[in-house]
Amino acid sequence: LGGITYDASIYNLKVTVSDKATGGAGGNFTAGICGYFNSKGTITGCVNEGTVTNNAAVKDWTCLGGIVGCLAVAADEVVLTGNKNLAPVVNTAVLASRVAIGGVVGRLDKTSLVLESCVNTGDVTNSGGVIDQSQIENKVPTDIYMSALLGVLDKSATSATLIYTNCVAEGTLTNIEEANPSKTAIGGFVGFCY
Repeated sequence: LGGITYDASIYNLKVTVSDKATGGAGGNFTAGICGYFNSKGTITGCVNEGTVTNNAAVKDWTCLGGIVGCLAVAADEVVLTGNKNLAPVVNTAVLASRVAIGGVVGRLDKTSLVLESCVNTGDVTNSGGVIDQSQIENKVPTDIYMSALLGVLDKSATSATLIYTNCVAEGTLTNIEEANPSKTAIGGFVGFCY
């Protein structure tokens, strides 16, 4: 699913094909189940077995997730229950902005999140390589957030709550980005919480 923007829920989907982003101008939202979830619903019992890859350098956020790329819901809470990512989540583009890579969710914005019995066993990798020297000289903000479960809880979620219950975070976290002029945050359960 590219994106959901209404009150909808996703139940018991199994994805075995790979999802790959190669274009875009603003932001990229790529995931095994749903790239951009802007709904007051839930995501329950979904399994992703296909590799999630981004090859596109864009001017805004790159959000990659085994289940959801970006959760951006103006609601009290989003609940993800019993979802499993069993495949790698990989960024290969040289970054021009911020990237959030999560085994389950890349970026959480404007809402609270409950992850209940969610599992990631896939490797999470940022292999964009060396940032262009002109970006370093011009101080382009390349923020890198990575985790086996949630890449980043974004700063616009000023009063958000993040709750994990019975979750499993496995897989290798690898960042091969060099000369990063801004911040890098990598964690097993969350990369960065503003």
